[in-house]
Amino acid sequence: MGKLKLNAKKGTWGVRMMILLLTIVAGILFYSLLSLIISDIRSMKEPSYEDVYNKMQNPDLKAREDQLKEREKTLDANLKALQEERELKASSSKNLEQTLNQLNKQTGIAQNGQMKETMDKFLDFQKEYQEL
Repeated sequence: MGKLKLNAKKGTWGVRMMILLLTIVAGILFYSLLSLIISDIRSMKEPSYEDVYNKMQNPDLKAREDQLKEREKTLDANLKALQEERELKASSSKNLEQTLNQLNKQTGIAQNGQMKETMDKFLDFQKEYQEL
C-alpha cells in the first residue's frame, strides 16, 4: 500500500484560482447582504409606547383607573379640608385657653356666669378637637 501525499494538489491552478475568486466574491456578497439587513433594521421606526399601551390595554381597566384617580383626588381634597378644620379648631382652642389664662390672672379667678360660659365653650372646643 502506498502512501498518500499530504500536499497533493487537487485540480489545476485555474480551477483553484476560480474557487478562490468565487469564495472572495461570495464573502463580499454575504457581507453586503448583512449590511443591507442591518441598515433596514436600523431604518425601521420603533413603535411608540403609548400606541402599544393603548392598543393592548383593556378599556374597562382604563375606565376603572380613571374612576380610582378621580376618587383619590376627591379623598385628598376631603382630607385636606378636614386637616384645615382640625388646625383651625386647635388654634381657636389654644387662643381661647390663652385668653382664659390672661383673664384668670387679671381677675383672680372670679367665678361668674360669663366665665362659666367661656369655660364651657372651651371644653366644647376641646371635645371636638379630640374627636377629630
